Amino acid sequence: VLSEQQEQQLTRLIVEWGLPSYLAGVEKGDWWRYAEFNWGAALHGGAGVAALAVQDVAPDLAAQAINAAKRGLRFVIDNLPADGGWTEGLMYQTTTLSHLTEFVAALHRLTGDDLGLIQDPHLHDSFDSRLWMLGGDQRPINFSNINEHTDEWRLPAAYWWARQCGRPDWAGFEDAFPRPWQETGGIAFQVESFWWREAHQPSIPWKQPVGLWHGRELGW
Repeated sequence: VLSEQQEQQLTRLIVEWGLPSYLAGVEKGDWWRYAEFNWGAALHGGAGVAALAVQDVAPDLAAQAINAAKRGLRFVIDNLPADGGWTEGLMYQTTTLSHLTEFVAALHRLTGDDLGLIQDPHLHDSFDSRLWMLGGDQRPINFSNINEHTDEWRLPAAYWWARQCGRPDWAGFEDAFPRPWQETGGIAFQVESFWWREAHQPSIPWKQPVGLWHGRELGW
């Protein structure tokens, strides 16, 4: 919990430096402005969360940043692959979805707007594909920008989507693979389950899928 002084200081930094810098980058067309991968979700999503936090203090600035974040995230959302998967592997899919969820969950809670994602078939494909992207040893499939030894593919934010989309099997997948608490690489940590997972949340136990999964946009 922030003290009153800390809250004021953080608010001032967001209003005087953070959001103006973000909007200047958007106006300039910095490289991340149109990024459809994890950096797009990180920068637009992070700015969107910051803007939501200061709406009462700087409503015009916040509204401008929220609208810019929504526009920027469209590049990420519109490039979610049909059939799911991710060109950089499971780890960077996790990073992208985690940043995206941080903004969308907050926006949905405050305004009811989910950017159309709860009904988006490619969002569903993304979470469905996670159930297939482990090998027989229950480690991530080693390709592109991920190896089988990393722990940076767990996604506690999936619990939120599991509730919104009525998919207890997504929750069961996360239940089956809690991230070791000692692992500090990446961005999604096991402690996040305390706020993403509801008590007694419906969950279907994960079983290794049997069959074939075709990721059309991955080419395999």
